[in-house]
Amino acid sequence: IRLIEAQPAIGVVLTDIRMPKMDGLSLIRHLHRTLPERDLATIILTGHAGRNEAIEAIQAGALDFLSKPISLKLLIHSVQRGIDAIHARRTEKAHKVGLEAALAQERRLNQLHREFVSMVSHEFRTPLAIIAGAAQRIIRRGYRYSTEEVAERLQKIRTAVARLIGLIDSTLNAAR
Repeated sequence: IRLIEAQPAIGVVLTDIRMPKMDGLSLIRHLHRTLPERDLATIILTGHAGRNEAIEAIQAGALDFLSKPISLKLLIHSVQRGIDAIHARRTEKAHKVGLEAALAQERRLNQLHREFVSMVSHEFRTPLAIIAGAAQRIIRRGYRYSTEEVAERLQKIRTAVARLIGLIDSTLNAAR
């Protein structure tokens, strides 16, 4: 246990199911409990256990359960499966980190987009309010205004329209 805890490079653990101080199942449970962040593949070897122990070992987190005598070919295959499982978990973790970063970036961009739309909406309303107000005054009181006053109100409308056109152009440029 101390060796596994001290050596992060250890990924595949071979253990017998029956050992003097701690059995293999207890070892697997201990490793999963104390090193949950580690990618470990545990393989149980035994010459004494049966089907119930095999089921219990797999439920405890063992990758494989091999009965003695074990052929070298089977042992190598089981260890390679453990290495492949570790690589797959590490790849999955790396993809998860990448996806979480992409999601955070997407959220930031969405927030910026909402703020931008809110600001643009506010900026468009101001000249539109000036246009609407000036046009309304001309409609309601136009007969009371002198030619100069009507020209002044129309100039306000033209200035507000020019401002709106500038805002639209700026918005389109920013979108590009």
